[in-house]
Amino acid sequence: MRRKKAAILVLAVLALCAVGYAVVGNPAVAFHNRQVNAALAAVEDGQTVTLNETIPFEWDRVYAIGPYTGREEIAEIIGFDSPDIQENNVSEGMVNLLFVRDGKVMASILGYGETLGYRIEFPTVVTFEEKTPFLASKEDDVVTLNCAA
Repeated sequence: MRRKKAAILVLAVLALCAVGYAVVGNPAVAFHNRQVNAALAAVEDGQTVTLNETIPFEWDRVYAIGPYTGREEIAEIIGFDSPDIQENNVSEGMVNLLFVRDGKVMASILGYGETLGYRIEFPTVVTFEEKTPFLASKEDDVVTLNCAA
């Protein structure tokens, strides 16, 4: 009887995890997304920062994905497919960033700058090794990071 109850409990926990994953997605990516949002929104007006010092988790490359870029094209750009890829089919005013490390999506940001609290402007890819500087400006509680390189 105990084994049956234990098996039911294990199955219930697994089902709950599956439902949570379906609703929230990858919990590690969701956690990193919150870290990116907090870190970039906290940058002060007039600061020059690098993503290396600002982003609090390990990453190799960050990609800025343009508007109306489909999933398959994004996978081609980053070099692999992932269920954590979000495509922007809505607007040109959205931020769409993919932080990647060792062939895995670490963070997948998609949203309006006004909602996120930041915008970031750079060519398609920035690598960790480049230590690319960004100049921050702030207007209407939205931080804009412009590539200074």
